[in-house]
Formats: sequence, C-alpha cells, structure tokens
Amino acid sequence: MGIIINNNKNIKIKGEIEKVNGKELSYSEFVDRYMDKNKPVVLTGLMDHHWRACTDWVTSNEKPNLQFFFNHFGSSKVQVLKLLLLN
Repeated sequence: MGIIINNNKNIKIKGEIEKVNGKELSYSEFVDRYMDKNKPVVLTGLMDHHWRACTDWVTSNEKPNLQFFFNHFGSSKVQVLKLLLLN
C-alpha cells in the first residue's frame, strides 16, 4: 500500500487497507496484527456517527478522506513509528 501526493495536490492510494470492527478486536490482537507489523487498518464501530470526524475524515463511499488530511495537516510533521531493522 502506498500514498502518492503530486504537486497538483491529487492523492492516489495504491493497495487496500483492511477494515475491522474495533468492538471485535482486543488490544493485544490489534498490536499483533497491525501495530507490530506497521500495517494500516481502519477500525469501525468505535465512534458515534454524530462525531464530526465521521463525516470530515471519510468520503461518501466510506474511504479515508486523504484530501481533508492533506488540506488541514499536509505540512505537519509527526513521528509515525520508529523502526529497527535487524538482519
């Protein structure tokens, strides 16, 4: 999976991001299946649909609204994960 942002501010997603019902996933399962593997996942069923992020962060076809994040946070710097590579 990859995200490409070009100078025209168009965003393209390559690959698929798994959707999982967060109410059916324990924290340890989340860590084992996603966090430890640095694998993206969309957790569903954990928020009230009246929460503004449910409409701002997701497009009408229920895909991540990456354009929203790019427009609001595109110049932000965040540490996502520190990886150690072992041979």
